[in-house]
Amino acid sequence: MLTPSWPGGETANGITTSIFNLEKGLSKTGHEGVILTGSITSPSETRIIPLPQFRKWTAIEKANWMLGRDIATVPITANAILTAAKEAIDRFGIEVLLVEETHGFAQFLSPHLKVPVVVVLHGPWFLLEEHVPKNSLIRIDSGRSKREGKGLECCAGIIGPSKSVIDKTRQKYRVENIPTTVIPNSIQSVPELSYDDLTPKETKSILYVGRFDSIKGGDVILRAFDRLVSLGQDAFLTFVGPDQGVRGAQGESVSLEDFCQRLSVDARSRIVITGSISKSEVQNLRYTHAVTVVSSRYETFPYAVLEAMAVGSATIASSVGGIPELMKDGVTGRFFANEDVDALADILNELLNDLDLCKQLGHAARARAIDAFNPEITAQKLVRFLEQDVLKA
Repeated sequence: MLTPSWPGGETANGITTSIFNLEKGLSKTGHEGVILTGSITSPSETRIIPLPQFRKWTAIEKANWMLGRDIATVPITANAILTAAKEAIDRFGIEVLLVEETHGFAQFLSPHLKVPVVVVLHGPWFLLEEHVPKNSLIRIDSGRSKREGKGLECCAGIIGPSKSVIDKTRQKYRVENIPTTVIPNSIQSVPELSYDDLTPKETKSILYVGRFDSIKGGDVILRAFDRLVSLGQDAFLTFVGPDQGVRGAQGESVSLEDFCQRLSVDARSRIVITGSISKSEVQNLRYTHAVTVVSSRYETFPYAVLEAMAVGSATIASSVGGIPELMKDGVTGRFFANEDVDALADILNELLNDLDLCKQLGHAARARAIDAFNPEITAQKLVRFLEQDVLKA
């Protein structure tokens, strides 16, 4: 299994977190996983094969990277993955290689490996690129979606955490003859948030965890919070995540600090911005806030929602991508239409005025997380798909 870093317990990365939880599920169900990674952050008992060190880029490759052009650096990375995969086959006898869709690595791996390569969809670029600011260097890389398509079209199987991402991928690329399945990301059990133990201020506190950028919709929650305060609600917001800027009216990048200056003085005084913090610090915050908000413009299957559900936090999320497959509106959470600032503010106002409703939604969400997104269940679904649809083929 390929992952950006290991282990995943302290890494704020959806791919790493999903692989970390999957490995735990595989181990508990009697299966062994091997991790291929370019970054090992701490010792682990898991079998790990580090990616070999990349060769240095040439001056031309560096220049092309700065310009966002289709460049040789993608096959350089793919070659490192290929080398590690061959070592995993020789040393541990792996039967399948799971890789993310990023940059279409599968097209460089499948022809050279004697085991099937299965692509796991985390965030296909064709679904994300429209939300990247026009002046971003990444936006210029117009070949990324094409590369990812080629990788999908030559792999042995496709796994998506939501039906939404599977359906959109089928519509975009020629993958009708490739085995596909929906296997949700998993989450490990954690202690439940006690609403009865919250302080008066905490009962009025909102938690947002995500980048300040156009995809995660940090601007949406800030504008909704501004309106919420104008309604007279004695609310507080903790904004957790790095500042990568959002797209302004003229396509320019607007920083988090500059954006906050557009809010009322009263709203600004009620916002705490933490920047990037560790996962354990985020987890501690989940137990001191009554409501969690996920205001993304697109999500495949966000851990921002799943982790909130796992602790039993009342969660409000935009009804985009795979999010409606996690929660049921009014039962395990609340939805608002994408970018509908007024609707989000109104739902926040309702929940902050009704702690019993928060408790009810959070408890139901936690029960669903434990029942539907258990790592062992995810592992069993994966093994069944691989045995019945990939390896037999």
